[in-house]
Amino acid sequence: MIPDVSQALAWLENHPQALKGIQRGLERETLRVNADGSLATTGHPKALGSALTH
Repeated sequence: MIPDVSQALAWLENHPQALKGIQRGLERETLRVNADGSLATTGHPKALGSALTH
């Protein structure tokens, strides 16, 4: 069963001390899409920085 992310985020908003001192980052993976919603096949835009580190 997939946990309800909304409930988890609400809990974290009410308990911010739960994240203090863990020294870990959060990562979010996304795919780039074109204006029509299809996957982008173009190169990563230089203006966004390195594709491997941002």
